[in-house]
Amino acid sequence: VEGIPAAISMAPSAGAPSLGGELVLDPQKSAGAESLRAGLLEAGPLAAAGVIANGANVIVTVAVARLLSVHSYGVLIQLTGLFLILSLPGSAVVVAVVRRVSLWEDGGSADQIRHWSGRLHRHGSMAVLMWAVLVVAGRHQVAVLLGQRSGIGIAAILVAAAVFVLLSLDRGLLQARRSYRPLAMNLIVEGGVRTVAVLGLVALGKGPSGAAVGILVAELVTAGHARYAAMRAWSAEPGHTPWLVRTWASGWAAALRRAPAMAGSVLERRRVVVDLAVASLALSMI
Repeated sequence: VEGIPAAISMAPSAGAPSLGGELVLDPQKSAGAESLRAGLLEAGPLAAAGVIANGANVIVTVAVARLLSVHSYGVLIQLTGLFLILSLPGSAVVVAVVRRVSLWEDGGSADQIRHWSGRLHRHGSMAVLMWAVLVVAGRHQVAVLLGQRSGIGIAAILVAAAVFVLLSLDRGLLQARRSYRPLAMNLIVEGGVRTVAVLGLVALGKGPSGAAVGILVAELVTAGHARYAAMRAWSAEPGHTPWLVRTWASGWAAALRRAPAMAGSVLERRRVVVDLAVASLALSMI
């Protein structure tokens, strides 16, 4: 297991923290020059995607600084700061998902991963929806506390942070599956959509609130792509993705019921909670 290099981290001004997590290597391959070459070819696209995403972030940073006034740019920095703080648990989620999936695969319980991840994603989606309702309802109060005139940007950036944490679940699944090419494409999708959406809305005169909405749009598109890629990577039949309406509806109904088989042992659940707590605390101290 190797840590993802810092080169893949996003520019802070773009409003996205580092991807975090672990690179899972193939345990069947022995150490040596051939395995090193194979590892570079396997994970190389991920590093290349990080470079491309960082380049797009530089373009956004420079262009937005030219388009916004000094006061508006300060407001945008405040909004992206909120995004960075609230989205930090996303990296912890990636670590916890990779660790749990790896343990299940080593223990011969890989068949449970699809059901567990789907159920967890639906629970996360419901939590994001409830968070969005609370944020929209209290956006004006938060704007007053932060000294901002509009609550639209605050609501958009807070919801975007929650969506980023949710999509980190699927990124963790892709890493655990060693699907580095789809994961690299997901980074490019995030950087590309953010560049177009943020610059487009700011150029239309929407100011920092428009930039925050652009970040939200980018995270929603990225989350959709990550969910599709994760479902495809973990599909029971290679190349087949269960997008049937009946499967989707039954999955949401099952998410509302208790599933003891998916819960795992008390020790496993405690380990996941401890992983999330320790990783979140460590990231908050950086």
